[in-house]
Amino acid sequence: MLSLIYVKDLSRAVFKILSSGRLHASYLVSDGTAYTKEDLGSAIRMILDRQTIKIRLPLAPIRASLFCMEKIYSLLGRVPFLHREKLKEMTAPNWLCDSCELWQELGIHPAYTLEAGLLETANWYKEKGWLH
Repeated sequence: MLSLIYVKDLSRAVFKILSSGRLHASYLVSDGTAYTKEDLGSAIRMILDRQTIKIRLPLAPIRASLFCMEKIYSLLGRVPFLHREKLKEMTAPNWLCDSCELWQELGIHPAYTLEAGLLETANWYKEKGWLH
């Protein structure tokens, strides 16, 4: 499960918090919806109008490959982009946070759904020529 928020909703929340005078506080901000990885994948496929194939790989060979890659990179004095600790983060069962109380305190709610945020993002990438 994942908590997500579109950047424009996050920035609205940040500005509202800063203008409220609340200092020295920490917040976890999400749009209030719990998504699955499949929800995210389906929304992206729909927005991009692409056919995809889902491939599930067993974790044991991936962990073994990352172990080998880490050893090779350590000889070069570097850390690979994907490593075993990053894999633990990526495969954690939940990345959820509850922001209901924050949105109530701010008196606003997220304006973007997952689909609306992805559509705006995809359109921006297309406009910049990064996505065809």
